[in-house]
Amino acid sequence: MAKQVDKIVKLFQKVIRIPTPLSGKIISVSDESATISAIWSQASPDREVNVHSETIHYVDRCHKTVKSFGPIDTTTELLTSYSPSNSYRAVLRDVPSASAKQNKRQILEIWSQNRLWKSFDLLKFEKHGDVYSDGEFGCLEWSPCETKILYVAEKKTPKSEPFLGPGSKKSSEATVGTEYNYLEDWGETLVGKSQPVVAVCDIECEIVEVITDGIPLNSEFGKGWSFGQAVWAPDGASVVCVAWNEKPRRLGLVYCTNRQSYIVHICDVSGTKEIRRLSDNGRAVRSPVFSPDMSKLVWLERDVTGPHHACHRIVKCDWDTKKTTVVLDVVDKEKEIEDKELFYGLYSLSLNRPWMSDSKTLLVSTPQKANAKTFKVDTDTGKITNISGHNELFSEVVLDVSKDLILCWRSSIGLSPALLLGTFNKLNEIEWITILPHSQCNEGYQVDILNLRASRSQDLIRDFSAIYFGPPVDSDVKDVPLIVWPHGGPHSAYSNAYSMLYNFFCQLGFAILLVNYRGSIGAGQSSVDWLPGKVGSSDVEDVHQAALHVLHKYRSQLDPNKTVLFGGSHGGFLVLQLAGQYPSHYKAVAARNPVTFIPQLSTTSDIPDWALVEGGFDYNPLIYELTSEQYEAMRTKSPIAHVDKVTAPVLLLLGKKDLRVPMSQGLAFYHALKARDIKTRAIVYEDNHGLVKVPHVIDFAVNTAVWFLDHISHKLS
Repeated sequence: MAKQVDKIVKLFQKVIRIPTPLSGKIISVSDESATISAIWSQASPDREVNVHSETIHYVDRCHKTVKSFGPIDTTTELLTSYSPSNSYRAVLRDVPSASAKQNKRQILEIWSQNRLWKSFDLLKFEKHGDVYSDGEFGCLEWSPCETKILYVAEKKTPKSEPFLGPGSKKSSEATVGTEYNYLEDWGETLVGKSQPVVAVCDIECEIVEVITDGIPLNSEFGKGWSFGQAVWAPDGASVVCVAWNEKPRRLGLVYCTNRQSYIVHICDVSGTKEIRRLSDNGRAVRSPVFSPDMSKLVWLERDVTGPHHACHRIVKCDWDTKKTTVVLDVVDKEKEIEDKELFYGLYSLSLNRPWMSDSKTLLVSTPQKANAKTFKVDTDTGKITNISGHNELFSEVVLDVSKDLILCWRSSIGLSPALLLGTFNKLNEIEWITILPHSQCNEGYQVDILNLRASRSQDLIRDFSAIYFGPPVDSDVKDVPLIVWPHGGPHSAYSNAYSMLYNFFCQLGFAILLVNYRGSIGAGQSSVDWLPGKVGSSDVEDVHQAALHVLHKYRSQLDPNKTVLFGGSHGGFLVLQLAGQYPSHYKAVAARNPVTFIPQLSTTSDIPDWALVEGGFDYNPLIYELTSEQYEAMRTKSPIAHVDKVTAPVLLLLGKKDLRVPMSQGLAFYHALKARDIKTRAIVYEDNHGLVKVPHVIDFAVNTAVWFLDHISHKLS
């Protein structure tokens, strides 16, 4: 056993060294060359964090050669932004306190050429609280004149003092007896982020101003709104941003694109703050971006009802007239586009910097069934063109667009990410220069994209997809164990893209099956809408059907008696369902923060609407008690309803700080299994829903591998 564990750990040490791209930026462009910045993330077991590094690439466009400089450790950089002329670089850092008596410092640095030109301790201005660097609210934007920086921070709150005892100084600026007040925040991974505001640091005058302060309380956005994702308007003085409604309560925001919000324009009219709404009522919006000539503003938009993630529109606003039009609408099933290709809708969370230099063409990347692909969108005509081609051997994501150059990364499950720079030629085809090539991670393994149809012919929606990664059909490998691995969400999707965990298990000798059951994104809005009310049945049937399909197709390699289950969140929900509904098929289970009892989540989760919507009901924030009909429907759709039939040993991986699926869900299932004398183990981490801390990733990956190998009696070669 000890030798087996040693082999597992050594293999994990190998795969953990492969970095993955976080972001990329085209810094400068000329006819002959381009300068590229790429930020990469890599887990460091010794430092127990994910370290970030920046590499600068100089691309000779004429000779198609690349010179690379770096990498440089940028782990302490929270946000970074180059000025429009690339003369300056702004960096936001958290600086550790020199002693326990000092408060945290957040430093905004301005770099010019080879020197630190200016730096600002933003919290010392006492205009706001912590600066946001998350992907939901945060931004770091230079003004066109390159004298101001736009960012988002927590609203300043009055200091609190106790009634008596240490700290009760009775300061004139403090309030007494409020230090233990409940702070309502925006949920999972956004703990403590309650009321984001938009702020500006004036570099020349060395002052900080909160521009969302001073909005008249009697205006539509005077109270009860959170602001973020800010950009400068064409005048270089006013700001466009997203405003999220905080009433009647803040619901979890991460991975939830259905929260009521507006695109707003904040300006100063005759010395008075004025805020104007640009988007329609009943919408959820995100990612406003101006065209290069500043004549158009585009953003992503969807309806606020329904599942947490869904198909989006692209909306365009003519800045002079403020007239809005839908450029790309929600796609119900599929849409025929240029060259008779099929397009299944847009599911991006961000537009990044998408504009071509003509100020009318966008490049957007989005999941399309089992791949991520890139499309060219004409904002004048709505014409859509697939520029990724027909190749299903990789996924492609655009990182940045500048002066008609395109920076993207490509990868597949078995190929580490490659970085490429492309440009359209005279035939309107993209010519690519490889900046950083792929590396092969699992020699001899193949990717098989499976397009499947649900077995019930009466179902209105039947198509779904899956990705199989394992030995090729003509290999002589036998007795290969299979991991069936449904995704979470449930309204997300797997793409054929690199993952450290997939490659870890494959190097241990497993094949893996990733299933995009009906309800997944990337296959039309009707597929997304299919699942609510059918969780625990339709999704379970799809995953099991996909498993039987690959076990038959690759029967000469796979051993059906060594089939195991692995999944997190809704994927954890599904693997526990499969263990209960098909107990003879699956030999071991590992579930990360699984949903086990849906009714409970209607009051304990940061997204209580999830329980109602996926259970097949409408969510009403004014009603906190389930009806007997709702309770029973949700109970019968839960894994706990099938716990009596579970026979496979179950490993539960739980986060103490999980706000999305509280740890009590997994522990309830653990105790139910123990009472029935079913082998189970619960591992508990000081972590949130994703279990993303490096020591925890290492621990749950190795423990899961050991759990599987032990219970299928499989020895490593």
